[in-house]
Amino acid sequence: MTDLTAWVVQGAGEQLRGKRRLVLLAAALLVTSVGATAAGLVLELWPVLTGSGGGSA
Repeated sequence: MTDLTAWVVQGAGEQLRGKRRLVLLAAALLVTSVGATAAGLVLELWPVLTGSGGGSA
């Protein structure tokens, strides 16, 4: 009984570690994606923000 419990706990721990790795990977991808989008947005809006753009804005 104790061996089975230990095995289940160890298995659950490994599952949690795997999920944590997945969550970290997803978070890293999300941050990268959001960062790239924000960078693209800033680059597009930079002339407007700085007033150096040729537009009427």
